[in-house]
Amino acid sequence: MSPQGQLPLEVPPTVYLVDDDDELRDGLTLLLERAGYRVCPFGSAEGLLAALDPRARGCIVLDVNLPGLQGPELQAELGRRGTRLPILFLTGSATVPLAVEAIRAGARDVLLKPAKPEVLLARVAELVAEHTAFARVHDGHQRLVDCLTPREREVLALLAEGLVHKDIAARLGISFRTVEVHRAHIMRKTGLATTLALADFVRAARAAKVVI
Repeated sequence: MSPQGQLPLEVPPTVYLVDDDDELRDGLTLLLERAGYRVCPFGSAEGLLAALDPRARGCIVLDVNLPGLQGPELQAELGRRGTRLPILFLTGSATVPLAVEAIRAGARDVLLKPAKPEVLLARVAELVAEHTAFARVHDGHQRLVDCLTPREREVLALLAEGLVHKDIAARLGISFRTVEVHRAHIMRKTGLATTLALADFVRAARAAKVVI
């Protein structure tokens, strides 16, 4: 990755850009495209919500003051939808309370307009790299969990809690032998060799927002 944030990837990450200032939005779109990003520009929060791809890798650059749904309101709605793209806020009237509130709510940073191009590109590059790394871990764990049956997931979660086979059998209303069979299938499918390794896997998967 170059200092300017250029990313020589076959499939470039996506920057969702939301700003109702047409001139500024066009300028930032050109800047980001030249840095190697795929840019999806919108003039409103509603436009982003209608087009957002939950599988996208990248980040969101979001104006605070928008027509209709405001930037912080869009941030809250994205959170309710489970969107994990990191958010970089842009504002022409930044205040300390606004910055603190936005970051507490999950935004990664707030930049004052007009942001210096090199500062904006550097911050976007950091967020894209952060999200790409997170998504790689999430997808890896998700593939393993998706190989398990619903019952195997239940057994895995209880094993991770430290329950012994007898207690798992009582909790799920199945036989001791059935628990042993499920555990054997889990070990084979995940490639993990011990119950301790299974517990570590569950902790890492949950940290990566994988639902077991």
